[in-house]
Amino acid sequence: MAVSSIAVGDAFTKKVFEEKTFKASIKESFWMGRVGSLDTRGSMDNNGILTINSKLDGNSGDTVNIQHVPRLAYTAITESGTVEGNEGSLTPYNFQLILEEANVALRLKNTRINKGRVGFDWEQIHRQRVEGRGSEVIDEQLFTALQATDPNKVFYGGSAPTSTATLTTSDLLTPRKFVQVATWAETGGNRTQNSIGKINMGGRRGYVGLIHNDVFYDLWNDSTIQNSYKDAGVRGDSNPLYREAELVWNGHAFFKHENIDIFTNGGAGANVPYAKGFLIGQGAMAWAWGRRPELVEDTFDYKREKGFNFCYTAAAGRPEFNSLDYGVVGIYTARTKVVDA
Repeated sequence: MAVSSIAVGDAFTKKVFEEKTFKASIKESFWMGRVGSLDTRGSMDNNGILTINSKLDGNSGDTVNIQHVPRLAYTAITESGTVEGNEGSLTPYNFQLILEEANVALRLKNTRINKGRVGFDWEQIHRQRVEGRGSEVIDEQLFTALQATDPNKVFYGGSAPTSTATLTTSDLLTPRKFVQVATWAETGGNRTQNSIGKINMGGRRGYVGLIHNDVFYDLWNDSTIQNSYKDAGVRGDSNPLYREAELVWNGHAFFKHENIDIFTNGGAGANVPYAKGFLIGQGAMAWAWGRRPELVEDTFDYKREKGFNFCYTAAAGRPEFNSLDYGVVGIYTARTKVVDA
């Protein structure tokens, strides 16, 4: 049987690549719409959490390289010394992102009688669900990249634990623990690795704590947090990041998200619920566009079926340079078992 075909890229295929499609998907994304609202796009030397690279957007190629030159560690030479032959040197490092295509598609029976069996716009529901799921997939890529491996430096809840196997049920995330991690991050552990740059949030500088909903529950119920909100009214409203944050304390903004990994096998008896968590600062995550989101609509079987495909090409990564994290510290703590109780 002969079949005349029209390729996806053919002019006959209807493509809905409106600016609003792209903007809507980004607005709904946690990373790009909320946490990434302060990014400065394109350079690791930025003040944002998410570095976005668009060099291959619409161009050929499948690999994006992000370079970083670390700070110069050099002991100044005094007048009695010799400068020549004792110069320092800079070593650039590279982080690579390999682009992949992502598709989220639905297909429906497009006959008049089928669409008339429901009391709402069945076609529009398909279109909305595809776009909504596409935005979620963008976030999932970033969360997967964030948690694919443990950060170079991980702190654990409480004062004694040195691993998730030594956690107890009382080793929850506390304000004191976060300040301890933030103190370490400011110098990168006395320069044993990259210091974590703070985020400029409306004239104030701080880190972002990204934690699971259960860990946020524990943090919110901590007496130190409760008293600070009751007595000091610390929440700011002059900056987008502060406005979006679920909690602001001591200059740090906390966000919760269900895509943070949780476990139930912590502790010596493998029965302590715990969760990963992260202190994140400048350049913590990287995203590269190869093709921005578009909604492709197509028909089949003489227009008796209709398909919707939310598609894009991109890559997500947690930057490491010289095998060291650039903007992330891990905070793994016990949690009250709420969402999976």
